[in-house]
Amino acid sequence: MNRSSNVRKATARAEKIRVLIADDHTTFLAGLTSIIDMERDMIVIAQATDGRQAADLWRKHRPSVMLLDLRMPVSRTEAIATATRRGLVQL
Repeated sequence: MNRSSNVRKATARAEKIRVLIADDHTTFLAGLTSIIDMERDMIVIAQATDGRQAADLWRKHRPSVMLLDLRMPVSRTEAIATATRRGLVQL
């Protein structure tokens, strides 16, 4: 394998869409994670089961995309407010 091929592969890995999934239904969370992980250009970097955890993980990982269940327990508004203040939410 030549050097330019290695550079292209490294660049492709770096360009993956980083996804945070937040949902309190563990079966749905696992299923959605499996589906996203099958995509070549996407990777699930974190999972949350409540709003507070979603906000904490968003601050830690700064994902490209956050899929957020709006009807989760525990401070769901905190997760939405954090992302909204930074202009990262599209409702």
